[in-house]
Amino acid sequence: MKKQLIVLLLFFGWSATFAQTSKVWNFPTGPGSTEWENSKTLEGRLSLYNVPVSLLKTMTTEDLVKTCLNYPELRMIFTRNSYQQGYEFLRDQFNGFSELEKRTDAGKYLLSIYSGKKHDDVSLITNLVDQGKFIVDIIYIEIILSQEPIINNMDKTEQISLKNQAINSFENVVRLKDIYGTMSLEMPALIMGRLLLIEKETNLALKTKIDDEILSFTTNSETPDMSVWYKVYNIAKGN
Repeated sequence: MKKQLIVLLLFFGWSATFAQTSKVWNFPTGPGSTEWENSKTLEGRLSLYNVPVSLLKTMTTEDLVKTCLNYPELRMIFTRNSYQQGYEFLRDQFNGFSELEKRTDAGKYLLSIYSGKKHDDVSLITNLVDQGKFIVDIIYIEIILSQEPIINNMDKTEQISLKNQAINSFENVVRLKDIYGTMSLEMPALIMGRLLLIEKETNLALKTKIDDEILSFTTNSETPDMSVWYKVYNIAKGN
């Protein structure tokens, strides 16, 4: 009897430990739930996705990154005048994004996922809907990676790696423009532009290359002018 009790205690103890280490939030309250139907405003419904604070603060950064990339309403990033404004709207609604920006190691995990994205893989997807999902998944990662708190918390090696990944992304989109479309150039350009603003503080030659157009783009992220994106790319590629 004692032996059975010990086995049961060990089993439940192991199960509890396993549950505690698996902390990616799965957004249990959403469309179809009673709480969702009872909430009559968009903001009220979106608030139901928030991670309980007790879990949010103890979540590993890796799990938090996965949670943010799984956020059910990420598509709302495309509902504002710019991707940046769309992200800021979601950050105001979902506490996961604001918490992520505070994590000093967020960039490391986001960069690892970003580096694993192979643009050519889109050619292996025959369903147009799935192709679109593949493309916007890259855009989502780039939008989060382009945020200044994320970039500023990276060390120099990570920033260099991010710049190279953004350059590679830009070049791949140009090469596969018939599939990705030109708007997929904006986010890698924004990443490069914001990294250039950091780099120019210690690079006197670079200061003369950062003009008002680039400053406006990196600050507001609202320019539809592709010439600015290419200008940023050419400067980043040459430095």
